[in-house]
Amino acid sequence: MQTQPSFFTESCARSSGVRRGSVMVEFAMVSFVLYLLFVVLLDLGRATLASQTIQNATDLLANELARAPLPASMTFDEAMEDEWVNSVIYDPRALVLEIGPGETQQSIDERFARLPVVNQMLRPLMVRDVLSSGVELIRYPGALVERSGELSVVVPQIVSRDWGPDFVGGHEEIVFRQVMEEIHDPVNEPEGHFAITSGSDLAGFVNLRCNYPYQAAAMTAYPGDSGVFGPENAAQADDSSVTVAPGGELPPGYTLAGDGLGANANPNGGEYGLGFHYLGTDSQGVPRKVRPYRKLIHMQAAARREIVVPE
Repeated sequence: MQTQPSFFTESCARSSGVRRGSVMVEFAMVSFVLYLLFVVLLDLGRATLASQTIQNATDLLANELARAPLPASMTFDEAMEDEWVNSVIYDPRALVLEIGPGETQQSIDERFARLPVVNQMLRPLMVRDVLSSGVELIRYPGALVERSGELSVVVPQIVSRDWGPDFVGGHEEIVFRQVMEEIHDPVNEPEGHFAITSGSDLAGFVNLRCNYPYQAAAMTAYPGDSGVFGPENAAQADDSSVTVAPGGELPPGYTLAGDGLGANANPNGGEYGLGFHYLGTDSQGVPRKVRPYRKLIHMQAAARREIVVPE
């Protein structure tokens, strides 16, 4: 005997289908919010780690330089070139380590253990990079530079960006800054006040700043306070349109050594270390290369020099 489905059975079936559809919609809405929270927590966590790390490294460098047996008339820039300082306290050339083929993690750890103490403290912020030549590096984020055949890193700071009438940033103006730099008035104190004989009111003070180019791995740069978002309004990644502001050139003797924008997204890649990732496509269906969200994080420390040696 065959029975016909009752009204109650048909109603339950329809209700079950509605519930399944509503659950999918709710899940889509909640998952989007959870994704945003995950992205924010991930990048804010990196920024917090970076802030704490460079503050500790800056404090250590200031204290170690204050107790270093250096001549009274030595300037901060001269101290950064001093052979003893470079071997014990801090060496700008140790901001880049070339990884040999087949090198093990143990050998890399041993190399880091032989670095100056401040360079060891900066290790959590260093990133892996592969040049177009196939050379693999572990380096501090920023612009890869070369001097006398040795690699180092300087930090690019974006001072202006031309967003254009459609809020599309295709031109960036930057200045280069050292990872560790002295804080002083370049006009009235061109040589700083590290030297006890400088004649400055702060003569004999170690007053320095550590710069770190924080660049998000999952967020994109947009014009501030514009309320305009979307792939077409993001900051375009175009190294060929980058210019250097007067007075913000590379330190003497340095030249850029990084690669241009390749095919692999890298938040710290490119000739200037400004990075890029992909977001949407243009009218021709070509993926858009855009800049990651970035902020220049810097921490400061000061200490009075305690030890000097005869000239």
